[in-house]
Amino acid sequence: MGDHGGISPVIEMQFRIGGFKELERAFNQLPNAMSKGVLRGAIRAALKPIKQDAKNKVPVRTGGLRDSIVIGTKLTRSQQTGGRTGAVRLFLGTEWPEGAHGHLIEFGTSKIKANPFLRPAWDANKRDVPKIVGDIAWKKLQLLARRLFRQAKAGKLSRVGRKALV
Repeated sequence: MGDHGGISPVIEMQFRIGGFKELERAFNQLPNAMSKGVLRGAIRAALKPIKQDAKNKVPVRTGGLRDSIVIGTKLTRSQQTGGRTGAVRLFLGTEWPEGAHGHLIEFGTSKIKANPFLRPAWDANKRDVPKIVGDIAWKKLQLLARRLFRQAKAGKLSRVGRKALV
């Protein structure tokens, strides 16, 4: 039957954030797992307004489709494509089973007129994404640096924390 545990992204967007040389240098000084966690949290925060806008735009009959709009990191096996190893990837889409028909609403069919909700939400908010990601990433990096400093001062740094300070 297939793997239905993931997100059914109606739209998959990829973007590169440029002009963040200092942020990139800060990330490069951290272990991969730490930098991915910071970046994942920043992207999730940037996607929240898009998610809310999509929930406001989706047609509601029972509320199931609206409630199935999620931000996640997992795709079903059949949806996975080759991606860059080590890349941070998050998806905004509908979750199975309540949102299994989301693509039919978004794009329409030969018998049903399209009623897009994800693409208009993305289009209305996409200009804000890089700034939100940059702002949140800097805040998270500063919190992480303070935490590592406190742990180092107390002599309680983990192996990953020691690697970040080397």
